[in-house]
Amino acid sequence: GLREADRLYAEICCELGLAFQEQGDNASALEAFERASSRQPGATAYLYHAAAALNRLGRPVEALERLSQVQAHDAAQAHICQEIGRAYFQQRWYDEALDAFEQAIRLSPYEGSLYREAAAILTRQGQYERAAAYQQRALALQPDQAAWCDELGSIYQAAGRWEDAAQAYEQAVLLAPTDATYHYHFGVACQRTGRHADAVQALRRAVALAPEAADWHGDLAEALRSQEEHAEALNGYRKALALDSGRADYHYGAGYSLYHLKRYDEALAELEQAIALVPGHAEAHNLMGMVYEAQGRLDQAADEYLLACALQPDQPRYYCNLGALYGRQGDRSRALETLQHALELKPDYGDAYGQQGRIYEEMGAHEDALAAYRKAVELGCPAGEYGLRAALLCQRLGRSGDAAAFLEATRNLLPSDPAIHYHLALVYAQRGEHEKALGAYRQTVRLAPQEPAFHLELGRTAYRLGRLNEARAETLRALELRPTDAAIRAQLGEIAEAEGEYEEALAHYLQAVELTPHEAKYRQKAASIYRQTGRYDEALAALKAGLESDPQNAALHNEQGAVYESREQYEQALREYERAIALAPTQPLYRLSKGTLLRRLGRLDDAIAELEQAIQLDGTCVTAYHQLGIKLEA
Repeated sequence: GLREADRLYAEICCELGLAFQEQGDNASALEAFERASSRQPGATAYLYHAAAALNRLGRPVEALERLSQVQAHDAAQAHICQEIGRAYFQQRWYDEALDAFEQAIRLSPYEGSLYREAAAILTRQGQYERAAAYQQRALALQPDQAAWCDELGSIYQAAGRWEDAAQAYEQAVLLAPTDATYHYHFGVACQRTGRHADAVQALRRAVALAPEAADWHGDLAEALRSQEEHAEALNGYRKALALDSGRADYHYGAGYSLYHLKRYDEALAELEQAIALVPGHAEAHNLMGMVYEAQGRLDQAADEYLLACALQPDQPRYYCNLGALYGRQGDRSRALETLQHALELKPDYGDAYGQQGRIYEEMGAHEDALAAYRKAVELGCPAGEYGLRAALLCQRLGRSGDAAAFLEATRNLLPSDPAIHYHLALVYAQRGEHEKALGAYRQTVRLAPQEPAFHLELGRTAYRLGRLNEARAETLRALELRPTDAAIRAQLGEIAEAEGEYEEALAHYLQAVELTPHEAKYRQKAASIYRQTGRYDEALAALKAGLESDPQNAALHNEQGAVYESREQYEQALREYERAIALAPTQPLYRLSKGTLLRRLGRLDDAIAELEQAIQLDGTCVTAYHQLGIKLEA
């Protein structure tokens, strides 16, 4: 009877201990298990439960003493090896802990928690690949464990495998969509892998579920800042600071967003707070320099850049900013010296080469400028500015081939920048490569469909190639976007004129005149239509109005000559052509007009002289060659 009473008492104590254990009261659980063991000393189950409670209480040495007693009486069992492994793990005896868990796995190979705990040990040892393999095995056995997916993400993250980490964290989110931590981890991983939109979405969900986490608001603000959403980023930093006002990085982040929002005084206030909290905050001093520079306070900007350089002398970006500022101040020698120091710190610093190029260009050292710009483009400098500047410089130097090469290289770096495609199209057109120009303009329009200038140039190029339907469609689109642009109206007039629609062309030219009454060239185009349709008085009236505002306009005088010639008033026509040539002696068209008239008047020697002059001015003037051939035959 007494033995039965002891057994019953021990069972009751054990059940009580298990109840305390479920409540998380491990001290009371241990006491109950110890009472059970004292009544039934040979019952290893009570010793095992007591050891497990000791492990949970952080007393692994005592736990191992009891587990050794268990092992002395019982054959090896998985749960006993597991508890031994836990005791070793607490003491940082990782090799012994791993041996214990691997023995447990051999005894119970389908228990997922054993693989999971072994993975935790391997992670502590830095054996991330083995840890990931064990964690994957655990999940293969129990795939519905969100926490285990999150842990797998942490293993991948420690190994630098951010893509795999993001995938594991996302699975955790799918299994437990109301757990804020999983959303946060997923957001951080997305941010590291460049998935900024997914990062923002996940971090927004995290802070919605846990609005008191200052760090999470800060990370959300960082993600928004990386997407240039500075107004929202600022709001995130404000929330983070409301929860933790002592964080210099939040003040810096707020200052950065305020700088990009052009709220410079507020930006300075935030940066001063950051520096007050961390006096050696070099990045804050550098940003203060940028703010002062944006305000035009260049001396103060230089002071801040110098301070940033002094605080962190191995940071090339600070020297690059300082060198560029010296260039703005006109101290080019010092600017080049400072930029060279930035390149010594970072030889592949594309922006420093680009800034050198700007200064060389200002100095007129064009070859040095181009060499520096070329290096910036080769290094993949993210700003397309330097490739574009190099191309424009090449165009000014008459080197259109080099201009095209710079722009093509920059386009490969920034394929979604419409300005690069636009300038490349301009270069192609200048080189007479109109098909290539057409393709570049089409890409420009696809990237920036709301920019009327791009549609206008695309229409103009299509017109040059004789593709009048496309020319009309694109020019009409430009007109929809900018209905008061006289140049667009005039281009529609040219297209209509090419189609033989003279009345429509005239209507467009007259609208262009109405929009810009002082622009003589539109009056000249209207007068040309009047002349072609035999309305000479109206043509002369339009030209008279144009010459009243611009009496030195050679094109108007040439057109007036054409009207007089059409009316067979040849002497007046000849005087107008001569006036046009006197005003623009290098324009072959006016000499062609005069030469053609002289032929009609039978003055062949004079005609030949004028036409030869036209050809000399423009060797591609086919009409002049034709007229000259007629005269020579005569």
